[in-house]
Amino acid sequence: MERRVSFALFGWRLIGVVLLEGLGWRTTLFLFPNVFEWWFLLVLLRDRYRPGYRLTGARTAAWLLVLLVPKLGQEYVLHVGQYLDRSVLADLARSLWQSLTGR
Repeated sequence: MERRVSFALFGWRLIGVVLLEGLGWRTTLFLFPNVFEWWFLLVLLRDRYRPGYRLTGARTAAWLLVLLVPKLGQEYVLHVGQYLDRSVLADLARSLWQSLTGR
């Protein structure tokens, strides 16, 4: 089950990347979100901490929904709203540091 879901999620995102390259339309990455990375971590953590936890069809669907909702928010911020396009990580870190320390 885990392997089939992994291949499907990876293929889904790959389709989005190919469409992005072909069309140049960043919204394709929102429509084809990269849930694969979070799925991989879920399976990894399950294997490490709860090896007896079996991913049935219903559990898999529930976990994919749990993973998809925040991922769609992230994809929207990055690729549709493009809110971080003009930001530089060092500037964001500096601003956060100043907010926390008052310096």
